[in-house]
Amino acid sequence: MARLRMRFRSKSLRNPFFVLRSRQLRQSVRRGAAPFAAALIAAVFIGLAVGGMRSFLYASPFFTVSEIEVIDKYPDMVEYPLARIKQTPNIFLVDLREVSRYLEREYADIQTATVRRVLPNKLQIEVLRRRPVAQIPVAVDKKSGTFTYYLVNEECRILAAVGTTPRFDLPIIDGAGIRAAEVEIGRNFRRSSLHWAMELYGVLQQRKFPLLSRLTRIDVSDARSMSFYIDANLEVKIGNRDLPQRVATLAAVLPKLDVLPDQQYYIDVRFKDFIFAKKNNP
Repeated sequence: MARLRMRFRSKSLRNPFFVLRSRQLRQSVRRGAAPFAAALIAAVFIGLAVGGMRSFLYASPFFTVSEIEVIDKYPDMVEYPLARIKQTPNIFLVDLREVSRYLEREYADIQTATVRRVLPNKLQIEVLRRRPVAQIPVAVDKKSGTFTYYLVNEECRILAAVGTTPRFDLPIIDGAGIRAAEVEIGRNFRRSSLHWAMELYGVLQQRKFPLLSRLTRIDVSDARSMSFYIDANLEVKIGNRDLPQRVATLAAVLPKLDVLPDQQYYIDVRFKDFIFAKKNNP
């Protein structure tokens, strides 16, 4: 076996074609080594340059945050003090997502907070608020009849406290059944009777109900007999079923009704034939 290997080896060495291929291989290796070495050196220099640039960006006081701009359409603007970023004052080291999460967690009426870097030293925070569409009264003292009003949005989320006097520009939702001990700013009450009021409000909005701006009150004490008030003198009994069809019926018949501002009326659209009548006015 050894003799065969030696013979094969000796024949290979005497083979001129084999010798030529070996020389070509060594030459190609030498030629490839030079560009590789040059590329390696270039990579090292680039790495050093990038590392030096990063050190400059992170250490230079030129990029220390000195201003936070809040873009907010509401008068009670959100505040995010510079003191909150003292540990990482460099603009490139500030965690933008953490700033956004903090604001969305601390302010129940903030839907999204978008944070941007404005070089060299400013953070810009743009706030999108949740829009209140109604208010609910919550009994504080039943004996004295004292209520605190809270703003709610279409998601049945409590956004803020109004006080003991309701806002004049938002409808009041009665009968939601929310107790004072349950109230928490930011909490969602989708599973309460409040969601029926929001279902109704959503349908009125989608159908572009012409008198939506004159909606003053929604009563959900009994969902099957749910009603709402227009201008405080017209009660609409609508229930909680087939809301799109019932709202369409209401929008069609309202222009035909003769409603006097000093009289109390009601209209019932829960049945096939609507009912319109005066209440027992004093």
